[in-house]
Amino acid sequence: MSGMRRRARGICGAVLAAAGLLLCLVPPARAGLAALCNRLFEASEAANAYAYRRLPVADGSSPALAAALLGVACAACGALLILSRGRLPALVTAVILALGQAYFGLSFAPWVNIALFGALGLIVMARPVPPKAGAAYGAALVAVSLIVAAAWPGVDAGTEAASERARDWLSRAWQSAGGALLEDLQGEAETRRVHTRSLIEGEDPARPERTFRLETVEEEKIAMPDWIDYLKIALLLLLTVLAVFLPLLPLMALAARRKKALAAKRALQSGDVSGAVCAAFRRTAAWLEAMDLGAGNLPYRAWAAGLEGKMPPDYAARFGRCAALFEEALYSDHILDEEARRQVLALLEETERLLTARASARQKLRLRYKECLLT
Repeated sequence: MSGMRRRARGICGAVLAAAGLLLCLVPPARAGLAALCNRLFEASEAANAYAYRRLPVADGSSPALAAALLGVACAACGALLILSRGRLPALVTAVILALGQAYFGLSFAPWVNIALFGALGLIVMARPVPPKAGAAYGAALVAVSLIVAAAWPGVDAGTEAASERARDWLSRAWQSAGGALLEDLQGEAETRRVHTRSLIEGEDPARPERTFRLETVEEEKIAMPDWIDYLKIALLLLLTVLAVFLPLLPLMALAARRKKALAAKRALQSGDVSGAVCAAFRRTAAWLEAMDLGAGNLPYRAWAAGLEGKMPPDYAARFGRCAALFEEALYSDHILDEEARRQVLALLEETERLLTARASARQKLRLRYKECLLT
């Protein structure tokens, strides 16, 4: 199955690369792509107060070929995202979607964007996705879609006016911070001394033939330096990337937690009995340490004495026996049997049951999301 998946990913990657090369190298496709961009510019200018510089396009250029190649590339990219097991392709796709919509000033309908970015977030999650987690994620997307549809049904004149005022204020504040805020002084003039008195060395008076002449000239306007524009573009790109990545951070944290929990579960059921005994006992010790029942850097056998009176009567003795099995598994070449695994797993299950019942809501959150002990 993995071989078929690898071949399918290779085919999708080849199709995506071929479509990109055709768009860049074939003149009709390149001209059609420029014409398609010009159409997007026109649509953006009709909906926003933007002004774009048109790309040079020959008369009669049709965007049909470029649109077809873009459709093939999008289909290949979608298949590659579904078949890929990494998070990087999904994150790169999310960044490209956000930057493209921000650059052209056009966006999909809110529910389309929620579906697209929601699907990318689902790909970022660890797989296989549990049915409960998938259902909760889908319900959350539906709830967000309904909230967006109810709160932002479309363009609102008051919201747009407030947005324009906010952008104007930010622009003035930015120019003021950059030292380039100038009032428009059209119609005003400044007086400059065009000639000055020429002086002779010493304390002699100035030559009378060189008098002042006053001349009024229009005040020159100082343009903002180019680095200000580059800095603004860099900051806007950074903010866009943050806006894309921040909603995905909780999903990435949950995926990492689930991956860690699955790795711990696989270690407990490993075919290496000694390794499984070590993993189960270390998890038991982590539970005790998290609930302040451990003994720090003392040997694990010494922990048994401190558990007297804090746990059930036979728990300390069982912990000591399991500590001996852990040391034997860790330091000895002797292969342990399934009975040793059963004893340590039974101690772990009892520890989880007892300490979960004792833990407060805050401790359970820490055990679940920080220590990754509570599943």
